[in-house]
Amino acid sequence: MKEYLDFWKEATLILTLNVEPYCLCVDLAKVNLNIHFKEKFENNKGGFDEYWNFLNIYTPIYENFPKVTKENFEKALPFLCIK
Repeated sequence: MKEYLDFWKEATLILTLNVEPYCLCVDLAKVNLNIHFKEKFENNKGGFDEYWNFLNIYTPIYENFPKVTKENFEKALPFLCIK
């Protein structure tokens, strides 16, 4: 994540979920390393993962990408085996 913040600050991170709202967007320009990074921890495979909290800076995908309407997105969910 740090590399994204250093080199691709203009990018949008898209978080996908298997529950509604299914896709959330985080504008990396709004991410503050000192606020949103919470901790680094060892995972069960012996590697390291990071915990970030994007509360209050994420938006539904429809707000960032107007062509992805809620109606069209809902129609696509069955093809993704989500609904």
